[in-house]
Amino acid sequence: MSSLDTSCRTARGPLPAAPALTRARPLVIGLVLAVALLPMLLYPLGISGDYPNHLARVWIEHRLAASDALRENFVVDWGIYPDLAMDLFTRPLMALTDPYTAGALFNVLAVAMLPLGVALLSRVTTGRVGLPVAASALLLYGKPLAWGFINFVFTAGLALCLFALWVRMRPGWPRTALFILLMPVLFFSHVLGFLLFGYLMLAYEIGRFAAGERGRLTAFLRGLFLRDGLTAILPLALFAASLRDRLSGLETEISGFGGLASRGQALVAPFDFDNGIAAVLVLAGCYLTLLVAFRRGWLTLTPALRPVFWASVALVLVVPAAFSGISFLHIRFGAIPAAILLGGATLTPAGRARALPLGAVLIGLLAVQQVVVHERMSFLDRAQSEVRAAVSVLPEGARVLVGADEVTPFVYRMNHAPAFAVIEADGYVANLFTNTSPVGVTERAQPLHRPQAWPLSAEELAEGARRAPSTSEAPNGIHDDYFHGWPRTFDALVWFITPGGTLPDETHLREIERHETFRLYAVARGTE
Repeated sequence: MSSLDTSCRTARGPLPAAPALTRARPLVIGLVLAVALLPMLLYPLGISGDYPNHLARVWIEHRLAASDALRENFVVDWGIYPDLAMDLFTRPLMALTDPYTAGALFNVLAVAMLPLGVALLSRVTTGRVGLPVAASALLLYGKPLAWGFINFVFTAGLALCLFALWVRMRPGWPRTALFILLMPVLFFSHVLGFLLFGYLMLAYEIGRFAAGERGRLTAFLRGLFLRDGLTAILPLALFAASLRDRLSGLETEISGFGGLASRGQALVAPFDFDNGIAAVLVLAGCYLTLLVAFRRGWLTLTPALRPVFWASVALVLVVPAAFSGISFLHIRFGAIPAAILLGGATLTPAGRARALPLGAVLIGLLAVQQVVVHERMSFLDRAQSEVRAAVSVLPEGARVLVGADEVTPFVYRMNHAPAFAVIEADGYVANLFTNTSPVGVTERAQPLHRPQAWPLSAEELAEGARRAPSTSEAPNGIHDDYFHGWPRTFDALVWFITPGGTLPDETHLREIERHETFRLYAVARGTE
């Protein structure tokens, strides 16, 4: 009989652990998690994708008042933006240290939040921080982190921590009052973290009602909606109030389930740090080991988390790939089912007898993952450091275009690296992702602004050079013709190049930096 489906084994709590295993448990868990977090410390610019964009926006918030160059192009208009985890935590650090160190510290914290949530959940549901928590190290390096969704990474872990707190506290007004205060923090960190917490909480409460712990149906519904539901009122009201401004800056036609292939991506995503083969190996090894351990009674899952686990599996299978302009939703929640399993798992006496072989499997899987992570993060750290150093030679306030001979997976990851010009030169990049942020652009810069723009091709650059600068207005702030007349409106071009790839027409350009993966050009005035 599966231990996933057996509540009687854990109804009276786990048996006492062997003394040696009890003493070693904190050391083992701490050592595994320290090894797993090491790449975050060694390669501070090893996270690409959206991360440089987030860091540049926080820098603008921090430095705008002191920089005339930034004020020419950017404005900060604080409002209801439910995607501000990095803004809230990193901006104060920038007053104490440089922006890159501040960002790196936040990244370590963001990645550590998920295993912290698993550990807290283990403590409140099993009475101890169990050895299975160590396996949460396998959930740290997935697509959300690889793609630089750092606000979501932080907030998903925070949601798990707060869910553990919800489970720990007894139902009643003290719990409701505390969470009324905590939910706005979760909401402003990232709205998807707030929704994740609400989903897990609802699954847990329904499960407790089904187990007979919440009284009659009427009493349960009254407590759920008239007491516990109060925790969601303020965040939902804030979200509704933000929709008008938020939707105008998003391409809301981007929606869709994504098809069967997207479900496969969703399952692999928590283990996929830009290496599909290694991700499938770690996925298979992790879940097969858990399946065998539960089926053979080496692990048991606390009954209170059974409905939460199955609800989290359903979430991964049904969440759309994109909705209302928010892309890649399907790859964000894949780590949650495993996190719930590990947080609620307890080694039985039979499992403790097999702790060494189970640990050996974990070490093997972690080694496979860490080889990939170290290789990938060291490569991206070098590549982004080169871009950072290159754009540091630009004059203050330089306006930077981004182009590429081909949009390869590498270029896709590096598309926002030129945003380091904002930090290094108080510069401007046309594709800065400002439409879910208090950072916006000035009226003067508006025609040159296209959030999330893909790198320009050589053909687009040639066409733009022949055109007059854009003077049109775009109600949603998205100017697809932002590059028209670029020899008169921009100061530099970062051009990503593949081996043997083509370079742009240099009629209007003067090369100032040459690297293996990119060129940096200054725009040559007076050549048009």
